[in-house]
Amino acid sequence: MSAESLPREYHLVTRPRTIALGATGVGLFVIAMTLWTTEDTPAAAQVVVPVLSAALFAWQVVALRRSGTYVDLDGIRVRGLLLTRRLRWAELNEIRVEPNAEASPLFGAPDDLAYAYVRDGRRIQLLYFDGNQPVFRQEVELVRHAWEELRGPRWTPSPEADAAEVRRRRLRVVLNVVGPVAVLLTLAFFLLVS
Repeated sequence: MSAESLPREYHLVTRPRTIALGATGVGLFVIAMTLWTTEDTPAAAQVVVPVLSAALFAWQVVALRRSGTYVDLDGIRVRGLLLTRRLRWAELNEIRVEPNAEASPLFGAPDDLAYAYVRDGRRIQLLYFDGNQPVFRQEVELVRHAWEELRGPRWTPSPEADAAEVRRRRLRVVLNVVGPVAVLLTLAFFLLVS
């Protein structure tokens, strides 16, 4: 059922992409206008910086359109703005949905994110394969089923990945305890000193 549904692509949905491109465009325009209106700016900078800004903006438009998560019969390809990672089905230990600690409906940040766990224990975010996608949970299940079908008959869970997950959870617990304590101790120190 799921392998026949491949290939699939997941890209940044329109609203966050528009916000990102709009903010970049406005910022670069303000920089260019500042250079043009400032009288002591060298003529070369008045030409070079706006041209480089326009090139940067054009690159960002293209890069944001191309970036995303691509799922096909060979595996998962995660294409970021600069790097592309290729994950073969047999390399994966798990595909999981986790809550996004930085979720913000105002800026379009999703509530849930999808991650691929590689057999060596690394966790890789599947870019733009998140709660902003329509029918996200069904898509995750489809990709999981495809992984189960295509990973190969000799696949077994990786003990390294399980050990890395245990270390990651312990670190998360330590940071959740130590972080607030460090902030409170710093606050108390400054209150006592002043």
